[in-house]
Amino acid sequence: MKKSILALVLFSCASFATISAQTFSLGGKVGYNWNNVAAPAFNGTIDFKNMTNTNFGLVAQIGLTDNFSIQPELNYLQKGFRINEGTDLTLFNVPVPVGVNAVTAIKYVEMPLLAKYKFRSEGASGYVFAGPSVGYALSGNLETHAQVIIDFKVGTTPINLDAVDYKRLEVGGVVGAGFEVPIGNAKLFGEARYTHGFNQVYTVPVVGAEVKNKGFGVSAGFAIPISGGKSSARP
Repeated sequence: MKKSILALVLFSCASFATISAQTFSLGGKVGYNWNNVAAPAFNGTIDFKNMTNTNFGLVAQIGLTDNFSIQPELNYLQKGFRINEGTDLTLFNVPVPVGVNAVTAIKYVEMPLLAKYKFRSEGASGYVFAGPSVGYALSGNLETHAQVIIDFKVGTTPINLDAVDYKRLEVGGVVGAGFEVPIGNAKLFGEARYTHGFNQVYTVPVVGAEVKNKGFGVSAGFAIPISGGKSSARP
């Protein structure tokens, strides 16, 4: 219930900002993520490593002043982790044999609501941003790899998220920085961001590792003005 209320608050804030906007722009982006999990209460021997993947999304820029704006996003990405175990382990009800590299990939649709401050209002400029995010896990796979001189995939097993008690709804936070360059009426941008989940999404059986998602990503994209003047688009 609390998470549903938070999602409603995010939507309401975005709607209010749209009504109050001086400028409005839309765009898209594509990027690359390094994802992992945090296990604050776990001091075991599992070495959680980064898993990598691409991401893409839609961006709306709601300019309230020349330097301050609100940015709702709708993103598609994968979260998870990679382990290389020296002992047998069961993960998401799937046995992971000795020495096998296992990559967990959970597909998410995510909606951040970011507050952005830009250091210049004209020309090329830098900016910083931060805000909450709500995500929902759609599905997942566990890929197993073996290394015999080279790394090769052994198999892919679908994960039944409900059966393993994976928490599909995730609330988290986002912080980052970037730059934008005007190209005609549009603007190109590049940025880096760090994301961290606030709620536990999964508990690794036997060892009892309670994990939360975290990740670092870079992306590039464009935004074009819809209203508010010739150069109103701000990614």
